[in-house]
Amino acid sequence: MNTAIYREILDENLLQSALDLRLGRRFTLQQDNDPKHTATITKEWLRVKSVNVLEWPSQSPARAQPEPSQTPDLNRIEYLWRDLKEEWDKLPKDRCAKRGASYSRRLEAPQMDQPFILHVDASKVGAGAVLAQVDESGSECPVGGSSGYHPQSNGRTERLNQDLVTCLRCLVSQKQSTWSHHLTWVEYAHNTLLSAATGLFPFQCANGYQPPLFPANEEEVKKSTVGANIRRWKTYKTTDNLPRSGAPRKISPRGVKMITRTVSKNPKTTRGDLVNDLQRAGTKVTKATISNTLRRQGLKSCSARRVPLLKPVHVQARLKFAREHLDDPEEDWENFIWSDETKIELFGKNSTRRVWRRKNAELHPKNTIPTVKHGGGNIMLWGCFSAKGPGRLMRVKERMNGAMYREIFSDNLLPSARALKMKRGWVFQHDNDPKHTARVMKEWLRKKHFKVLEWPSQSPDLNPIENLWRELKVRVAQRQPQNITALEEICMEEWAKIPATVCENLVKTYRKRLTSV
Repeated sequence: MNTAIYREILDENLLQSALDLRLGRRFTLQQDNDPKHTATITKEWLRVKSVNVLEWPSQSPARAQPEPSQTPDLNRIEYLWRDLKEEWDKLPKDRCAKRGASYSRRLEAPQMDQPFILHVDASKVGAGAVLAQVDESGSECPVGGSSGYHPQSNGRTERLNQDLVTCLRCLVSQKQSTWSHHLTWVEYAHNTLLSAATGLFPFQCANGYQPPLFPANEEEVKKSTVGANIRRWKTYKTTDNLPRSGAPRKISPRGVKMITRTVSKNPKTTRGDLVNDLQRAGTKVTKATISNTLRRQGLKSCSARRVPLLKPVHVQARLKFAREHLDDPEEDWENFIWSDETKIELFGKNSTRRVWRRKNAELHPKNTIPTVKHGGGNIMLWGCFSAKGPGRLMRVKERMNGAMYREIFSDNLLPSARALKMKRGWVFQHDNDPKHTARVMKEWLRKKHFKVLEWPSQSPDLNPIENLWRELKVRVAQRQPQNITALEEICMEEWAKIPATVCENLVKTYRKRLTSV
């Protein structure tokens, strides 16, 4: 700092500070005897502005052999630098009053006749920070600090200058003439550096709130952008972009209720139908707008599940079955043998396969699954299982009828029950297929004293073996058999590999199936 800069500081801050403090026309400025403070150009400026200057002693009687032009013990603000460890908002008012009241005793003279004395010192908490001082009544007032080259009383300033110089050297090591372009960001970086002594930012110590976070880019930031960030911070305590209202929605609240009511009555309504309905009502929208609107209402377009066609008599039978067995203990279901037939195709859609591919490579042989008409051949399988694991699996080579079904039972059911170690009184389940309910089959079951579970028609979802068939088809598809013989062998191998825990979990969760009915 030189004399010209000091005069500019006074010109920009002194009169404005006095005006903000409502000191009136008659106030006195206190400053020490630094050469730039006592320069002719400074004295001339103070005389033109009609500012009274307090005559300041060069030495302090409270210090032994002080440095020339150093009288920090008579400046009340020196006692307040110690309170910078806390926020200025928490600065005790009684402490400020004590410093003002004891000022006359320190001067060993009556109190000054001037109503207000503005004290100035060079200590700073950060580059460009606005500090707070006190008048004799103990009220705070913002003033601009200066730099006095006095290491004895301005250690913080000297330390600050060292930090700033170090940062600038790192930034302008390649081109030193650009140091002035980086000064603002170095100053901002220092003001936002957390102090280990106070636990606060220097900017926060001076202003009482955290500094706004400006965008960190190397390009120049316009003054309007900085001003907008400051106003946003003061108003909303954030510098993030706030949500905007945006364009008004194309569909009015009444239109939203109309299309929501339409799809609630008929979920199979298409987006094109809804677009036509709104167009007749005077609103022209696209299908994408329909989808977004319904999605905000919690409605999502999904593929309809395929389920068996249920007549009223089927619904009543399913409800009756669920009510009768809903309270059965879990141990009873473990004594059931579940059975059914299924068809497995050689190149059928037994499972969904996903591939990793690039754009426009969907038809590459590595990314496709070969298909043929009618699945390329298939085999019919009969199987059974219980909670203890899978039973026997058999291929049905001819068209099944009642007599063949009876042979399958005699050759596979009883051996499966013995292999699974079923308890006495175990129950057998099969659906109401015509060959299952044939007179020959009923007579054979009656002679063998088998207990058969009464089964409601059109209820494949209640048979847990359907989940086991799904597991088998996925395993077979991963093996990719090339002919019917290989398909049969792979089916037998994968059926034997199904763990008993899978079967046990299917039986344990059977109560959930009955609850969903």
